[in-house]
Amino acid sequence: NALYRSFMNEYQVLGHMIPAPHPGRYYIPHFGIMRDSPTSPLRVVFDASCSDSSGKSLNDFLITGPPLQKDIGELVTMFRLNPVALITDIKMMYRKIWIDPKDTPFQHIFYRDNNSSEIMDFELLTLTYGLRSAPFLAQRTLKQLVLDEGERFPLASKAILENCYMDDLCTSVSTEIEAKQLKDELIELMSLGNFQLRKWATNSPTLLHEIPKEHQLPSLSLESRESSSLHVLGLQWEPIDDVFTYNVKPLADARTKREVLSRVASLFDPLGWISPVIFKAKLFLREIWERSLDRDTPLPPDLRARWREFSSEFSELGKIKIPRLITRPEMLKFQIIGFCDASMLGYACALYLRCCSDDESSVTVHLLCSKTRVAPLKTVTVPRLELNGALLLSQALKAIQPLISRLAIKDITLFTDSTVVLGWLHTPPHRLHTYVANRVVNILDCSEVSQWHHISTSLNVADVASRGLLPTEIVNNSSWWAGPSFLYDPVSTWPLDRLPVSTELPELKNKLVAMPVVEATTPPLGDPPFFVSLINRFSSLAKLKRVVAWLLRFIHNARHRRKRRSGPLKPSELQDGLLLCVRATQRHFFSSELRALEKGKSLSLRMRRLTPFIHHGIIRVGGRLTHSLLPEAAKHPYLLPKDAHLSVLICDAYHQRLMHAGSQATQSLICQEFWILSVRNLLRQRIHKCMTCYRHKVK
Repeated sequence: NALYRSFMNEYQVLGHMIPAPHPGRYYIPHFGIMRDSPTSPLRVVFDASCSDSSGKSLNDFLITGPPLQKDIGELVTMFRLNPVALITDIKMMYRKIWIDPKDTPFQHIFYRDNNSSEIMDFELLTLTYGLRSAPFLAQRTLKQLVLDEGERFPLASKAILENCYMDDLCTSVSTEIEAKQLKDELIELMSLGNFQLRKWATNSPTLLHEIPKEHQLPSLSLESRESSSLHVLGLQWEPIDDVFTYNVKPLADARTKREVLSRVASLFDPLGWISPVIFKAKLFLREIWERSLDRDTPLPPDLRARWREFSSEFSELGKIKIPRLITRPEMLKFQIIGFCDASMLGYACALYLRCCSDDESSVTVHLLCSKTRVAPLKTVTVPRLELNGALLLSQALKAIQPLISRLAIKDITLFTDSTVVLGWLHTPPHRLHTYVANRVVNILDCSEVSQWHHISTSLNVADVASRGLLPTEIVNNSSWWAGPSFLYDPVSTWPLDRLPVSTELPELKNKLVAMPVVEATTPPLGDPPFFVSLINRFSSLAKLKRVVAWLLRFIHNARHRRKRRSGPLKPSELQDGLLLCVRATQRHFFSSELRALEKGKSLSLRMRRLTPFIHHGIIRVGGRLTHSLLPEAAKHPYLLPKDAHLSVLICDAYHQRLMHAGSQATQSLICQEFWILSVRNLLRQRIHKCMTCYRHKVK
């Protein structure tokens, strides 16, 4: 109550509100909010969004106006460019801006000093925070001040236009002499608009000594580390060591989904420096959503225990120290290095600034920003997720364009470990399906195809962000904070892989090509062996599996009389029968490929793209899904030819299992266990010959 009365009395003493000379046309409710802040523990809120008896509020009739303030991420990045840092705050910025008298009837409040006093009607004469248009009007007023008076103050004008976020000014300059000139210009220019600058802070003891103590940020001292930490645009900055830190405590326990949402939303990380940790929290939220829990339903014990484990480690982030300064005078060359990656959990990107001397004898690399996104609940293919990661990287690159322009950076290198994405980027968009084409166009709007390179997954630092890290894991992860080790070597030694662009890519539109018709004079494979001939006699995959399973049981019982099997066939026996058919089919149709794989020789280009390998005598498709959460058969399906009768039986069986679904749905299910070459064409042929589908086809 005392703080509230003091605030309102000051409002009156300064003439910012007066007893209303006439009834108001709108009355703004107001109330106080206490917060943990040593400088301003009370925040008075004027709620202009509160509806009156008509059902409308003042904000319903106000226009927000375009955002004139800079992005916080851009301001923090530019704040890191020069050695001498300087921050200040415009005191009572909104209340230094007077409102047109014809509009003040819409800014009335009721107030009384204590319970025994009479309720009075007051009129607010200055710009009131809480109005929808207030941020725009405040920023536009500052801009007009620069337009009217800024010609005489070039340093101050540039700082206000480029380094101001609402009432906070955050900038850096090259020398203490320039910093002093900037301070003097700012004070003089702001005074012409009746603005006062307070809460000054800097990492320069000389400059701080010239600022009156009462105008400095309270409790700031460059002589003691305990009292030097301060907030810059929501981030923790220690001027003595000139580093950003995280002043965090263990997250409070969360018992419901609502409380988890609140805890995660409180994690402020505008540039994504700890995005792998926050990604872990996002994954936890997604799991809560998958379980369809209400906002106030208590969390199950397993989720509650996992949240406690995660939140208890959060204080470890206090050990992180991120250098504010990312450039030095001797650094003459600058490069932007970007990485993107995806997993089944999500996708991510990270951008780094590489600075080096003219002869590259001295190199520094700093993390600029990072972004992560959780994969949607609807299943999306890994190549599409990788493409979204590349799109996220291109958008992050566009966001740091002011930095690129300021440092005149021409050398930009972007890495992905997806050869499919690189193939899409080299493909004309009109040849791609709509989903892929739209994203390829957006990527190439923000970057050039020549900037994209392939990198192995082991060197891709975005990999950890796409999977998440615990707080204890990110603290000492040097590759995350300073980039992979090869960035410190000469560019000529970098692994800039120029892989041949594949012409057989997913998501390509069908291309009709006229082919000559020739008659085969001799069969390519000769007479099939006995077991393949046996498979050809069956018209049902289920019956084939049963017959082969009974044969295998007979052989087992003949060889192991003391461990005879009896009773109905088990699922494992049916699966063994199917795998025997797969092995026999492969040895007939892929005999040369099997010999090449066994001897380590090269394969045909078509087979090399599948990166096949032999596992228990069966060829399986390789790839980069080894660490995914998919079943083993889905990660590495069994390879089968299109012309084999077993492939026909599999297509028919899966088509019937899906209640005679179309080729696309059937193919997606088949690919979870088998990789049949040209399976789409085979499925279309089999569905076309399906009598059930034919009878029920609409005439």
